[in-house]
Amino acid sequence: MADEPKNVVRIVLQPQFEAMADGSVRGYYPGENWSVRADSREAALAKLMEEYEEPAATRESVEGLLALVEQSRDGHIEGVEVEEISGDGYRDRMREIGDQIQEPEHD
Repeated sequence: MADEPKNVVRIVLQPQFEAMADGSVRGYYPGENWSVRADSREAALAKLMEEYEEPAATRESVEGLLALVEQSRDGHIEGVEVEEISGDGYRDRMREIGDQIQEPEHD
């Protein structure tokens, strides 16, 4: 007998930006305990992406994401979107995406 499909949690984090008194821009992801500063929003976003890809941040980020999932069940968190998808729904979504990749639409 096959294992029962497990639910999948989809998390989307929108970077947040804050103008600082000195004219710089602080960028951060909700739930993370670090931020970056830059001269512009675009530069802050580039720094955020660079920092987020660092392997050392991975374990801490995963733990932070799990905490965000729990917190989001209690209410809305700015910049965080959490969706729980059934195992079957996730597999259906992946098949659909795979079909779109393998069979691109023609004009």
